[in-house]
Amino acid sequence: SVESFGLWHNDNKESELTFYRRFASLLDHIFIGTDIKLCDGETGSSASKAAKDLNAAIFCPGDFAATYPRKIDLLYKCTEAKITIELAANEWKKSDTSQIVAMAQQSKNLRVNASILLNLVHRGVCDTLAMEWIGNSGYLYQLTWDPSEKVFFATLITSMHIPTNVAMIGDAVVLMKALFMLKVNDLILIYSKTQN
Repeated sequence: SVESFGLWHNDNKESELTFYRRFASLLDHIFIGTDIKLCDGETGSSASKAAKDLNAAIFCPGDFAATYPRKIDLLYKCTEAKITIELAANEWKKSDTSQIVAMAQQSKNLRVNASILLNLVHRGVCDTLAMEWIGNSGYLYQLTWDPSEKVFFATLITSMHIPTNVAMIGDAVVLMKALFMLKVNDLILIYSKTQN
């Protein structure tokens, strides 16, 4: 609503959690009534832990130190036959995040989503959509597995911005289209994996 602009306007003094919390309310409405679970609160990705365990076994065979999953701000999941399946990892940072930290976060999220997608590939799925946010600005991207080249590649779908005043209301249309695209993609993922 228009009176909510004030919540988003003062973005340089807000924490990462505040940005995520406000955005989560939008996602709750978009994903209501679906089989997609929005798991937040720095939840761990089991796919990233499995990848770390495999790398440790291959490259550090004598190292028996415990490995831990990468912590994720928002993980989309679904359940099939009592097995939880991760669909995508999404990350938020506060608006005054340095470029170095932002790039490290982007790299981490790409690696986590590659681990998640590798699990989905075994179910016949070759791409997933995910988001990255810094303050009120973010983007939606598609991560794809190319089986012939055995590589992952990321493609920008759209940039998004949360409007902070009435003059930016057009940004809300782009944002909502992107979020519904994300919802449809995740529902297709669920359908695809249940058919394989």
